[in-house]
Amino acid sequence: MSMGSWMGNRRAVLTGAAGLAATAAAPVTRIGEAKRAPAGSQPNIVLINMDDFRQTDWPYMPRTLKALAGARMFNNYIIDAPLCGPSRASLLTGRYVHNTGVFWNEGAPDEIAGYSAYMDRHLDRVSLGRVLQRVGYRTGMIGKFMNVYDGTQAQPAGWDRWVAVTRSRGHLGVPLNIDGVLTDYPEDAYATDVLRDFCLDFINTAPEADPLFLYFASTAPHGPVEVRRQDRKAYPGAIVERTEAFDEQDVSDKPTHVSTVEPLAAGLIKNIDDSQRGRLQMLIALDEAIEIILNRLRGLGRLNNAYVFITSDNGLMLGQHRLIGKAVPYDMVSRVPMLAWGHGFVEGTDARLVSTVDIAPTIAQIAGARLKKPDGLSLLTKARRDYVPLQLISEPLLPGNGYGLRSERLMYFEYASGQRELYDYKYDPLELTNLLPPGQPPVVTGAVLPTPEFLSARLAELRHCRGARCLAAPG
Repeated sequence: MSMGSWMGNRRAVLTGAAGLAATAAAPVTRIGEAKRAPAGSQPNIVLINMDDFRQTDWPYMPRTLKALAGARMFNNYIIDAPLCGPSRASLLTGRYVHNTGVFWNEGAPDEIAGYSAYMDRHLDRVSLGRVLQRVGYRTGMIGKFMNVYDGTQAQPAGWDRWVAVTRSRGHLGVPLNIDGVLTDYPEDAYATDVLRDFCLDFINTAPEADPLFLYFASTAPHGPVEVRRQDRKAYPGAIVERTEAFDEQDVSDKPTHVSTVEPLAAGLIKNIDDSQRGRLQMLIALDEAIEIILNRLRGLGRLNNAYVFITSDNGLMLGQHRLIGKAVPYDMVSRVPMLAWGHGFVEGTDARLVSTVDIAPTIAQIAGARLKKPDGLSLLTKARRDYVPLQLISEPLLPGNGYGLRSERLMYFEYASGQRELYDYKYDPLELTNLLPPGQPPVVTGAVLPTPEFLSARLAELRHCRGARCLAAPG
């Protein structure tokens, strides 16, 4: 059975699940503002955004981890809207989805979905590409931009080099829009390799005096699984991790749209494992691509004064709580450790609560640029937050949609159905026990936790927050 066909059987569970898949700039004193760096000192910046990359996938990126030895891994990097389009809009603007208006991928009104919502709100004019152009950067967007971009629409502002994957699915023979020209590729042209070569061309042809901003938006390891011939025998025994959350035995404490999901059939489990093996095989090409890109920067002397950020638009459920897909608030989807490398990022792990919206303010500070109305914080400052809002919003709201909060310790979510979930990751990292089970009294654990009333009130504040108000803890 193809991945597309068996995923179709799960759409009632997760609507929107699509496939399986060196110098620092002057410090800032206010969010989104920085003095312009002196001429010739602006660092090169590489932002790599993977597609459906899971927190457990990092060990399968050995070349990348070796090439960026000394990097800092932000383990509590939370994607506030874990779905491709909304996440990418937040990444490029530093704004939460309630301030971008990009709430969904496709299959919803254009006013809230994908490319149309992004362009209708003129987000390209306040995105990282445009902001960095204004302070002298040569900018390149290479890869997947926004959902529902078919290659015929207007090119967004902010990019000196534009190589965009069109709406076509898959990794073989994918048409590209290259600086306004729709270009077909032969069926055996592998997308990761093609995009890698465009990244190299962007680096090679840039004037030596110009600082670079390369946004490489990979299509891997998003489904469908299509693997390069030389990688098809890798990881022969790979399967999805068998934690207690996989095909969870008792989901009666979960909201109705989860608790009514049947246990995974043996055939479906085999398909999940096959897909996971294929995903890891697809990462081989991406891991190689990143290493080659970094080596090219190093060979040209550009990596000596550079920053690199590697993240993902969201994670992916592969059988956890019996679910497949994304657009859920669970940890395997909403948390994907992010890697940051460059001056000011000390080697090791960082447990701070950070978010998709923090990348753009961080890059703006590094570049000496000013980002307009960001909700995030620069990771090179000591600013902290108490919670990140979680937002899954379609139109109309589906039972599995709603709003929530994520802290370093807790996840709290209010569904459109009126049901709620609360997990304490200190004692329950696999989300096996909902402390607010439907139709039952709250579970008492003895741990000192914020009350549901407090969490609901804080959520009400953050789901409409703007700028610094998204960071300040109450009181």
